[in-house]
Amino acid sequence: MKRLFGILLWALFCLFGTQLSFGQNNREQVLALQRQAIELMDNGDPDQGIVLLRQALTLDPDYWPLTYEMAYAYMVKRDYQKAIKLAKTLYKYEDCNDLVYQLVGNCYDYLKNPKKALKVYAQGLKRFPDSGALYLEQGVVSGMQGHYDEAVASFEKGISVAPMFPSNYYRAAQFYAYSTSKVWSQIYGEIMMNLLPSGDRNKEMSELLFRNYKTGIVFSTDSVSVDFYENRPIAITIDMLLAGDVREPYGAVYEAAMQAAAGGERSVDLESLNRIRSRWIDEGLKKLDEGANTVLKYDNQIVVPFLEYLRSVRDAGHLEAYNYWVLREGNKTAFGLWVSDNRQKFNDFMKWFEHNRLKIADAPIPISYL
Repeated sequence: MKRLFGILLWALFCLFGTQLSFGQNNREQVLALQRQAIELMDNGDPDQGIVLLRQALTLDPDYWPLTYEMAYAYMVKRDYQKAIKLAKTLYKYEDCNDLVYQLVGNCYDYLKNPKKALKVYAQGLKRFPDSGALYLEQGVVSGMQGHYDEAVASFEKGISVAPMFPSNYYRAAQFYAYSTSKVWSQIYGEIMMNLLPSGDRNKEMSELLFRNYKTGIVFSTDSVSVDFYENRPIAITIDMLLAGDVREPYGAVYEAAMQAAAGGERSVDLESLNRIRSRWIDEGLKKLDEGANTVLKYDNQIVVPFLEYLRSVRDAGHLEAYNYWVLREGNKTAFGLWVSDNRQKFNDFMKWFEHNRLKIADAPIPISYL
């Protein structure tokens, strides 16, 4: 669990500080102590952080985020039982949030007790059904136990309830990369890169996407084949027909479009992938536009806002720079050379990108293909 959660939690309560039940001076002092404690823990000194949190608790013992931070400090110290004991006292607060259950579950996981960890995450999800973080943790533990289908289902449920939470896309992309449906590694991975546009995970995903293209697009002497999706029979019921809820498998659509887009190319590198991706995006948007009047439905509707975002990138004139940015870690040297030759183009894209980020308001639960 990243320390960022604790910082965000602190910021949240700063915003609602007027609701606290003590005077202005005490409030400012408590929040200052909390902030200092977080900084100390971030810098590897949880013991001194605990000292400050105890001081703050004497000023306001009912301000539960202080106890949460103390539980976090004990988790950092690897005193997991103490952390669990403290965090569980927070269940009684009506305004307690999902991070408390996440912390308790994580501690059980660190104690090599995945069964209890999963139980805590499930309890938390009953109380906070829209918690992307709890679905993430549930999926990670399931995956570590070898229950890959359950893990992916949990990540994808997390995507559905919290479509702007990047970590479920990250984990789902990792799992799908080793499946016969790499299309979802490509889609989820690129969405994650947009939601988390910097950092090590972004770089890791950039390299993964490039690698998937390298293994998924294969050239022979006079032809090209693509392998991103395993076609499977789809069961269609009378109820689905009557309700008009027959969904087209996007994996098949993706693979057909990618096959056509790769035609005429002879290699997989940043330059050719820019052309391939540009043609694939054009074809995807064409199909989306053609289906606009027929209520086109894919088995995973997450692709619709994603494709619409790619439309905005293309229409703004930044698709080439965007494609190179997405796949930059696949060949850093080639990317560096392209940027050197296209400095203004790349700078213009980055300025545009800063103010035009992908937003996903709704993501129905997809059908897993692991």
